[in-house]
Amino acid sequence: MLLVAVITGLGVVAQETTEKKESEAWHPYHRISILMANGHIPAMNASTGAFKNTIVPVWGFDYDYWFHPRWAVGLHNDLIIQQFKVAKEEGGAVVERVRPFSTSVTALYKATEHLIFTVGFGQEWEKSEHLRLYDLGVEYGWELPKDWELSINGKFEKKLTVYSTWLFGIGISKKIIGRNASSPQKKD
Repeated sequence: MLLVAVITGLGVVAQETTEKKESEAWHPYHRISILMANGHIPAMNASTGAFKNTIVPVWGFDYDYWFHPRWAVGLHNDLIIQQFKVAKEEGGAVVERVRPFSTSVTALYKATEHLIFTVGFGQEWEKSEHLRLYDLGVEYGWELPKDWELSINGKFEKKLTVYSTWLFGIGISKKIIGRNASSPQKKD
């Protein structure tokens, strides 16, 4: 009788474990992020006319779709909220940029539980001239309760033939998961 009770109990535990693993399976999800950053730009000093690195405030607004535990595609947007002057690489002509807005289609790769690498191609819009760009980035994030995440970010943006920008900032993200899915879990 004791043997039957033990065998029956083991069957129930095994069934509960299997059901729990199935309910914790990974599901695709959306992630939206807001970032506050400093942009480091080799720009012209208005008073001296000399070039030096200028630090400008930047807001980032990102959307990512995680279709695999390690891979995502996204639309990453940056708004520099200051005007500055830069010299073009070709010819050295000085160009004034007034609150440029950039957007790039981005691929994301989650290398570890906390570390994400990004690469993207896109466009910077500004009233005087639009510029094509590519960017490379890295993000280190910490998961918070209720599908929130805090991250530190670094990104290099190359505006083709004109100038480059280094961005360093902090971001907050929210994962948006389907109704019938639970929060994404680590995949072994």
